[in-house]
Amino acid sequence: MKKLQSILFIIVVLVSSAFLTLNCEEKTHYVRVVITWTGEQLYEMHIEYGGEYVSKTQCGSNHPTLPNEGEDCIDSNWMYIYEENLRTGGKLFVAAETVPDVNEWGSDEYGSIEVTIYVDGNKMIEEKEEDASTRGLRVTAEWYLHD
Repeated sequence: MKKLQSILFIIVVLVSSAFLTLNCEEKTHYVRVVITWTGEQLYEMHIEYGGEYVSKTQCGSNHPTLPNEGEDCIDSNWMYIYEENLRTGGKLFVAAETVPDVNEWGSDEYGSIEVTIYVDGNKMIEEKEEDASTRGLRVTAEWYLHD
C-alpha cells in the first residue's frame, strides 16, 4: 500500500510539473512600430523594451553619435518600420525626433512626425506632432504589453 501511495504521489508530482511548465511558457506579442515623417529629416529614433533598445538616424543626418552611413542608418526619406516578437509583461517606449531638412524642403515647409504601435495586428496607439514652421519635432508613445 505504501508503495502504491509513493507511485501515485510521483505520478501526481510529474503531471503537476508538466502542467505548470505548459502554463508558464512566456507569451509573446507580434509588435510593429511605424514611424513616418514629412518635410523634415529624421534625426533620431529610439525603441526600448525590456532593457533592450534600438536607436537609429536617417542616412546623411550628420548625427554626432549614431551611424549615418551604410546599413545601420535609415535609408528612407519618410518611413521606418520595426517588427519584433516581444514577451508579455513590459512597457514598449518609442521616441522620435526630426530636424529641418533645409536642403530638400526649405525651412518654411510643413512638417510632421507620427508614431503608430500595433500589437498582434491591432492599432493600439498613434501619436502625431505637426508644425508649419518645421523647426524640429518630437513625438513619444508607449504601450504596456499584457495578456
